[in-house]
Amino acid sequence: PTCRIFFAPRERRKGPGRAHAFDMPTRQGQTASRPRPRRRVPTSSSASDRGARGGGGGTDASPRGEGTRRHALVRAAGRVYYKATLDADPVLSTAFGGPAKLDAELSSPHAQATREAGRVARDEAKKALAAAARAAPTELPSLDEHILSDLVDDDARMASRDVQRSLLLLPWFNVVTSLVDLFERTQPLDTDADLRRCEARIAALPDALDAFFADVHATSRVQPFPRSVVDDFAGSVDRLLARKPHHKRMKRDAPSLLRPLIDAFDVPLAQHARRLRAEVAPRSRPPTAPGLAHLNGGVALYARFVRHHTTLRAATPDRLHALGQREVARLEAELRALGPVRKDDERTVPRAHVVAAYRASLRRLHAGDTLAREFGDLRPTEPCDVLPMAEHLEATSPQAFYEESAGDDKGAFRVNLSLPHLARGVDALAYHEAEPGHHFQIQIAKDRGERNAAFRLLCMHTAFEEGWALYAESLPRHGHRRGVLESELLRACRLVVDTGLHARGWSEAAAVAYMRAHAPGMGAEDVRKEVRRYIADPAQALAYAVGLRAFRAVRARVAARASSKSRGEGEGEDDVADPAARKAVQRMHARVLGMGSLPLWLLLEREGVDAKAVL
Repeated sequence: PTCRIFFAPRERRKGPGRAHAFDMPTRQGQTASRPRPRRRVPTSSSASDRGARGGGGGTDASPRGEGTRRHALVRAAGRVYYKATLDADPVLSTAFGGPAKLDAELSSPHAQATREAGRVARDEAKKALAAAARAAPTELPSLDEHILSDLVDDDARMASRDVQRSLLLLPWFNVVTSLVDLFERTQPLDTDADLRRCEARIAALPDALDAFFADVHATSRVQPFPRSVVDDFAGSVDRLLARKPHHKRMKRDAPSLLRPLIDAFDVPLAQHARRLRAEVAPRSRPPTAPGLAHLNGGVALYARFVRHHTTLRAATPDRLHALGQREVARLEAELRALGPVRKDDERTVPRAHVVAAYRASLRRLHAGDTLAREFGDLRPTEPCDVLPMAEHLEATSPQAFYEESAGDDKGAFRVNLSLPHLARGVDALAYHEAEPGHHFQIQIAKDRGERNAAFRLLCMHTAFEEGWALYAESLPRHGHRRGVLESELLRACRLVVDTGLHARGWSEAAAVAYMRAHAPGMGAEDVRKEVRRYIADPAQALAYAVGLRAFRAVRARVAARASSKSRGEGEGEDDVADPAARKAVQRMHARVLGMGSLPLWLLLEREGVDAKAVL
């Protein structure tokens, strides 16, 4: 079971976790993983400055540095940075419900003017943060200040051309798929003015595609793409053109614009795809050299991806590789202790029953005591449904992804019916994607969004969100234990394989062999997709296991402080037997979910946990 969170366009994932699914970059130079809803968001000081506090089951959060003059100045700097980011990226602006005038323009994320605008915005934000600190030197920095500073620094690291080139051809997210998502989901088509703006965007499509593919061809000459990435990208274009997912909405809501869209997008895209196969594929890196380690400066480039996706300053490829080897050995020993796999555990859910199986798992969750035990009365305001994945996404997607609510569409756990689903893995994947995983965490963050500064919408920390979802898999006591352990083992394998490919120069065959030897319950096609995903999206797959360990370390510390009996990291699911520990864990969950997506270093710092407990 693996996922990415799928969301409306930009540039990041994950998604395919997300997304990654699709990995949609959410801001200048960053990939993320999930679909963002189209909604008007707070951009003025009328938004509450109470900070991101927990709720529901109660909170012991201290609003450190919030409600002060320094905090007000930081909020002002965040609003300026948020506006500059949306102004530089009209497609992101549309997804976030920004100014309507930008709904007529297309983004040019790799254009020199856009890169320069991003640099200026980062420099101005840094100056504003420094000025806030000077204006009130005795006041504590707030959560917003830490997050904005981290956001700006990370954007700067990820805005370099070598980083951007490495992500140009992500099969699940790129300029092409972002445009499809734009016209399929987020482009406003409600009024005559909306239709005129859409028409202007359609007119700009040929030039946007020409610019994107010119960048692809230029990049292939100086920083060749892995052959698997080129092949998967070309295949994704073929499927988009064959299934035309963007046509359905246009036929329904703007039929007069369908033919212009076909002429401006489908026709030139088919021509560019043919050139890609003829000219870029022959220059690509072979399967024996797929990772960044085979590029000049590639190992240093990979270290930037590691820092970006894990959000831990102390994380290094060597340290993560060794951690993965230890975790694989530990989890394999736990699986052996369960005894041989029973025949019933080998059963594959029939295709026609897959969606029903996941819905039944979630019904069992709600019928049990897990949510009350772990979260008190904290619940998301909207339910999560289980739905099949669109056919054109199946070939390059994992078993499932979470699709965030957009407009009238509720949040949904989308299942890939083209892949086998083992019965023993159903519970773990349902908990990961829906509740208490992605849907639970993301929807609660949205429910409390008015408390957070608008710039926080630009923050998507893979390690926090995917780490939470993996942590959530083991919270229900009635889940299939073998399936949960195998899911965690897969994420441990990723630590070894991703670092092996990009820091140690492994071949694609070596990565496949390791996965086949250590990741149980995966067929040959599953493994091939997994490894190609790691090749295409360096370091993204590291975030799951690292995030899991961070949340377990926080839980262990909270429970130990509240209980007279301290328990170890691996016993987190049993620590709530003590009433004081149970209440403390509930407050921690409310506090953490209420703060929204955070870099792990900040989560650990605020919870008093040493990063050494994670790495």
